Amino acid sequence: MARLEDAIAAMDRALDGEDMKAWAEADYRFHCLLVELCDNQQLVAVARNFLDKAHRFRLMTVDVRAKPVYSNVNHAAVVEAIRRGDPQTAVEIHRAHKRRWANELAGVLERLGLGD
Repeated sequence: MARLEDAIAAMDRALDGEDMKAWAEADYRFHCLLVELCDNQQLVAVARNFLDKAHRFRLMTVDVRAKPVYSNVNHAAVVEAIRRGDPQTAVEIHRAHKRRWANELAGVLERLGLGD
């Protein structure tokens, strides 16, 4: 849990310093660490493949998206739910987080003229 909390702290510092690339790196680290909590190595490998692609896209769009303050709050809430032994709440928070991220990135693609 400490490594997840360290990643969140790094995201907070990056946002405070307006360093979106550092934020993206810390966000990627957080998600990789979260996936690695799973004991299923095949699932971890599949998830890492997705995370790698999402990270590359995030780096390409980091300068044209809103400051992701909500992400840090959601990540902290996920960690707290895990700590409490409440996986259902952790899943619900993370699912909502991913939906928001997908909607935000769809808007970014639209603004860049890359949408449907």
